[in-house]
Amino acid sequence: MDKKISELRRQEQQIARQIHKLTQFTKQANSDDVDVRYITTQYQSLSDSIAQIIHKTLDDCVRFRQSLAKERLAFYGGQLNHLNEQHTRIWSELTQYDKQRAALLHSVDMDNNASLSQAWGSFAMGKAQLEELKIQLARIDDIDQQLFDSDSTFITLKRAVLDALAACQELTDDISTTFNEICTAAFHRLQHNTEGAFLRIETNSNAHKNQLPINIQIKLPATKSLGNSQLQQVVYDLTVLFNILKHDLQLPRFLIHDGIFHGIENLKRVNLLNYLYQQSKTQSFQYIATFNAEEIELTEENQQRGIHYDFNLAEQTILYLEDVPDKMLFKHRFD
Repeated sequence: MDKKISELRRQEQQIARQIHKLTQFTKQANSDDVDVRYITTQYQSLSDSIAQIIHKTLDDCVRFRQSLAKERLAFYGGQLNHLNEQHTRIWSELTQYDKQRAALLHSVDMDNNASLSQAWGSFAMGKAQLEELKIQLARIDDIDQQLFDSDSTFITLKRAVLDALAACQELTDDISTTFNEICTAAFHRLQHNTEGAFLRIETNSNAHKNQLPINIQIKLPATKSLGNSQLQQVVYDLTVLFNILKHDLQLPRFLIHDGIFHGIENLKRVNLLNYLYQQSKTQSFQYIATFNAEEIELTEENQQRGIHYDFNLAEQTILYLEDVPDKMLFKHRFD
């Protein structure tokens, strides 16, 4: 359609130019464009006789030009009428195409100055974007369904956990007892006792999706101090380990602590290591811990206070490292 409109517009403009040229050409002999009186007046100052001669000559010239114009009109009249008819027909056809083109452009919200190829490109792009939006909406619906299923699954699991915890009150009490035993061992021979220390396991029915439906609370004397804050972690981890051993759960039977005893009082640290040594005589597990030399080795002052290990420290030391190349781990410094 664009090509058709362009061809018709070219023909219309070409014919219009031809009509304009012919019309101007036939009008050139019209006497209206010659001011006879003005010319006559200019020559009246010379003589009346010369003016008459000039007037007669001009009249002859005008008559000649008028006759020439009639002959030209007679010669070109048929062609001019044919061109006018062709121009009218092409203009009518062009108008109809312009209306159709405007309707098509309006259907895709395009400017009337745009080409149909541009309009079609815009329409195709819009259709592709619409299909992409449909795909994205379908994905959103899938995600909404997954979230709904996830919420439903979470509610089911949460209810199952709460029911299981309610049915395991005896087990939770046993875990608290293990915690208290380890606390008692850690605070052995210390002036303050473990009164008020506890590990409490309670249900939390108002837990959000990113929270467990269980509250586990731990408290030790003077927990806000650095040493007891670290000690709280050690006691909790040991409680988990010994609960696994006691009930023969299918979980790892070892525990690794890396530098966790930093800041813990010497007597509490020795008490816990002695407790672990005594437990190792009756239970099968492995405990691995790392210490700085000043944290693990007892000074003479410690020994005078009665702090001692129930085992040979050298025999239980698997690896001893120093800050020199030959005594580093893998004999290499790791930055």
